[in-house]
Amino acid sequence: MNLLKTCAKCRSTKSTTEYSKCQKSPDGLQYQCKECNKITSAKFRELRPEYAGEWDKAHPGAKLKITMRWIDNNYNRWYEAIKRVNASWGAGVYCIVNKLNGDAYIGASKSLRFRRYQHFSKSGGHTNKNLHAAIKQYGKSQFHFYILEQITDLNLLREREKAWIRHLDPAYNIVKYI
Repeated sequence: MNLLKTCAKCRSTKSTTEYSKCQKSPDGLQYQCKECNKITSAKFRELRPEYAGEWDKAHPGAKLKITMRWIDNNYNRWYEAIKRVNASWGAGVYCIVNKLNGDAYIGASKSLRFRRYQHFSKSGGHTNKNLHAAIKQYGKSQFHFYILEQITDLNLLREREKAWIRHLDPAYNIVKYI
């Protein structure tokens, strides 16, 4: 059964699926539709760009809690989205280059997009101490992530990584395949 509700902002009658949830509201939905809410939020961010920083300082760790709660409540949707995103770049060999000095790191991954995230996340989710120290020293904005080769046959992944390491002799790689 599809219920209808009138938006308080644009005054158009829409399906209740066009409204975000709001626990404080009597009907459990926001008073304005998602479309109007998006416009209102964009105008607010334009008028008060500093607000996001203020909110983060006033509510430390809240964004993480909100995100984790959303993932808990929507795990299947989240998992399917992660699978789609990871598959969108596929597997392959990549290179991370320091823009300041040209030093590089070469690696391989079944999910290039996720590996890029791991290298540049705040937790430094990679095991290469040389690269981690350089990113910490120079800042992640001074590094560029390149896909050298996309690979469909995962059995060739390590062999192709070794070939690129031999060819480019990157400074940040600890293990050199000779």
